[in-house]
Amino acid sequence: MKKIKRNVALIFIALLASNCVGTSGVNFERVKEDTISLGVSTYDDIVNRMGDSFEEDVYKKNNKQFKLIGYTYSSTGGAATSKRVIAGRQQMFYFYKDILVGHQFTSSWQVDHTDFDETKVEQINKGESTKEDVINLLGRPSGKLIYPLSKNKGEEILIYSYYEGRQYAYTIEFFQKYLQVECDQMGTVIEIEYTETGNKLK
Repeated sequence: MKKIKRNVALIFIALLASNCVGTSGVNFERVKEDTISLGVSTYDDIVNRMGDSFEEDVYKKNNKQFKLIGYTYSSTGGAATSKRVIAGRQQMFYFYKDILVGHQFTSSWQVDHTDFDETKVEQINKGESTKEDVINLLGRPSGKLIYPLSKNKGEEILIYSYYEGRQYAYTIEFFQKYLQVECDQMGTVIEIEYTETGNKLK
């Protein structure tokens, strides 16, 4: 598999990790992409839709500062992707000057999980594969980012993200895999970055 690294972190993953016993956060549904618009929707639009039960942080990239808000919900009794996995979901929104420029969702709930087949990442080729090729290969992205989170105007970054916490008798283990695929104005793949953290459930 190609050795590629990630440069967009899950800022609120520590919050989910700290809430792995019982139920934590306020339950929510993933925002439908056709109800929001990158470059158009505002901070107030998202908060009015999602509510005020979020964590907020600041993120810097491409010499610019972005505002992030994140919603998380987890339950040890929820129906997850595996019996040992703690069911959790997280939705993040990135804003530049209060305009939405990115969103990202990750879930280990069976009903809306974002797990993807990482073994197919090596089939994506810079300069050859297209946005449509990536989606046909891996399915619906769990997030998208636009300029100025991308390097140039008109470029788009597709996000595939999956995170799970596994509770054992005396320990909790975590696993995360994260892929971002950047496409140019024509939809051709120009950058691929993938990383894994932790031990995958066998």
